Order: sequence, then C-alpha cells, then structure tokens
Amino acid sequence: MFGLMSTFTRVYQWYIAGAILGFGCGYIYSLPVPILINNWFQEKASLAMGIASMCSGLGGAIISPIGTMIIAQYHWRAAYVALALTSLGLVLPFSIFVLRFQPKDLGLKPYGAEAKPKTQPSAMQGVQAGIPAAVALRSGTYLFLVFTAACIGFMDKFVQHIPSFIGFLGFAPAQIAALSSCMMLGTVGAKPLLGWLIDRLGAKRGALCALTGLGLSFTLMILANQVLAGLFIALLLFGFGPALSIVGSPQLTRDLFGTRDFPTLYTYISMVVMLVGAGSVSCVGYLFDAFGSYNPAFTLAILAAILAAVFVLVAFSGAERIKQQVGASHGSGFS
Repeated sequence: MFGLMSTFTRVYQWYIAGAILGFGCGYIYSLPVPILINNWFQEKASLAMGIASMCSGLGGAIISPIGTMIIAQYHWRAAYVALALTSLGLVLPFSIFVLRFQPKDLGLKPYGAEAKPKTQPSAMQGVQAGIPAAVALRSGTYLFLVFTAACIGFMDKFVQHIPSFIGFLGFAPAQIAALSSCMMLGTVGAKPLLGWLIDRLGAKRGALCALTGLGLSFTLMILANQVLAGLFIALLLFGFGPALSIVGSPQLTRDLFGTRDFPTLYTYISMVVMLVGAGSVSCVGYLFDAFGSYNPAFTLAILAAILAAVFVLVAFSGAERIKQQVGASHGSGFS
C-alpha cells in the first residue's frame, strides 16, 4: 500500500489505502508482538514488551525526519517509495527467517523457564497455565477487563490531539517544539517504565500506577496549561496512555487469565482498545468544536482513568474466584 500510495491521484484512493493499512497493521504489530513476547518470555515479559513498543516509537522518530528530507529534496511520491522499500526490508526477512511463534518450534524454552524450581506448582496442569477461553469469555471478570480496555482506548488516542492542544495554548514556536519533544520523550519512555513496574509489582499495581499518572496528566493539562513546568510534567506523564494500550492491556489479560488461551482472549481486548480509540479521536474533536476548549474532553479522560482503576480492582477480585474454581476442577490451583 505504501508503494501504491506514491501513484495516487484521487482522494478516494487514500481512504481505501487507509482502510487496508489499518487492517494490515493488526497482523503486523498490534496482535503479533504481545503474543510472541508472551510466548517467548515467562519472566520479564512486560519489560520486553515495553522495550519492543519503545523501539516502534524510536523508529518513527528516526524515519519521520528522513521522510521529510526526502520530500523536501525530491517529492512526496519518492518518499512513499522509500517508505515502502524500508518497511519491506525491515519486516519481511525477519518474519521469514528469524521469528518463530513459540520457543519449542526451535527446541528452546521461554526466557525464565528454568528460573522457577521444578517443585513449584504450575498455574494449571497441561500445556500452558491459565483459564480456558470458554470459561473466561463468559465471566464477569472478562467483562470488566473489556470495560478497562475501553477506558484505555479512549485515553490513548488523545495523542492525536495533543500537538493541536499545545499549539492552541499560544506559546512561542521554540516552546511548542520543546513541549512536543517532551511529549515524544514521555511516549517513548513510559513503555519500558510501565513494563518494569508490571514485572516488579504485577499487572494490577502497575496499571494502577499508570492510571494515576495519566489522571494527573489530564488534571495538569486543565489546571496548569499556562505553566510550562506543569505542562512538561503533564506531557511526560501522558506517555502512560499509549503505554497502557500497548503494554498494559496484554499484561493485564495475561495476569488475569494466564497464557493458556492468551491469543484468543487478548485479540478481543485489542479490538476494543482500537475501536474505542478510533471513536475517541472524533469525540475529542467534536467536544473542542462545541466548547472551544479541550477541557471538557480532558475531564472525560480523568473520569475514564478513575473508572479504569475501579474496573481493574473489580476484575482482579473476580479473577481469584475463577482461578480457584478452575484450579479445583483440574486438581491444581494457580501458583
């Protein structure tokens, strides 16, 4: 699609391309990365997920100025050709020759598999530990995880409006550039930080820390939007929004239901995050047009952060009961 976009001459072609690219991205990044990492890492999976997602941000930070340079020196059509060739060269060889779905395909074990004593009881006797999808999908716990994912999706896509928000405040160009860089730094750095927190504290506490930071971020954007120091803190903390979407939601799914049917369970959660996020972009825009300010949208985001924290607590409370029930029926409890 990137290659074909270099030949487009009609507006409708961009709409078609956008739909196909959005469909394809799910197969390239949104779903495979969390599934592969949770297959390959029994320990430190959250940190690995944070590093992987951080690299996507770094890649964008590197490629974007290169694309701008190509556009300036040659043409935007040439930039699309370069982007197509770069994407092909980075993704295809590794997909064919390096990546494998799970370690046993190469006769290996996941990272950290040897760290646990052999006498330690597994989460569930069988190929993989966890709650079966048939049980999880019918549970109230999964419903509250869906609600959490919806709140995360709503907050995550504010990233599309933050540059406009910064420009709307009327700062000098140099200050706007510094604030934009701060937002990018927060978006990149929060992902490995959240992964580290989840590995140290668990998905529940890690997510609650991130939601607290995100709620504080939106609060500062309302109360301190004319104070540079307050805005710098707010934009750094805002990085927890994309981090919760990319790192937090798969690890919440894993901690709640285990790895047995993780791909099935996370697929629906990812879909909720993306669908609500797509609607969030328009919602924020409509609210700004209606009120002439981003404050109403930021207020909704604060409410979403509070609700998500409540949903996380309720989901983990219900998960303990499901683990006990499923563990008893299989003659083993969750470790």
